[in-house]
Amino acid sequence: MNQTLSAKSMTTTLLLAFTLLFAVSCNNSKESLTGTWEMTEYRINSFDEHESVKVFWTFEKNGNFSQTIKYPGKEEQETATWTLVDPETLKISYQANRMEVTWKIIYMDKATLKVEHTTPGFFVERSFKKQ
Repeated sequence: MNQTLSAKSMTTTLLLAFTLLFAVSCNNSKESLTGTWEMTEYRINSFDEHESVKVFWTFEKNGNFSQTIKYPGKEEQETATWTLVDPETLKISYQANRMEVTWKIIYMDKATLKVEHTTPGFFVERSFKKQ
């Protein structure tokens, strides 16, 4: 009976530890994501698309998001909201066109962000450095 109780206690302790670790990693990822990121690489279907355009993503703690695209001679900005669904899934909901894009986070630390998403006919990869 004591062995059964020990096994149950151990299972409960491990489950609690994994839940806590998951919660901490989600929180750390959200904190790491907050701020402004400059795009350094942009590929569509494995072809480099990063030319003379500069793209910046800004994630605010309150869930607001903006994408700034700087072309030679002009600048465009889109607003959206963002949600970190889990440590590997980022959703951006654009307000103007009511479009939602789900990005898979390939790699993220305090200075680097690599994401990708797939839509019919397109595989998009982006890399960013934190400003």
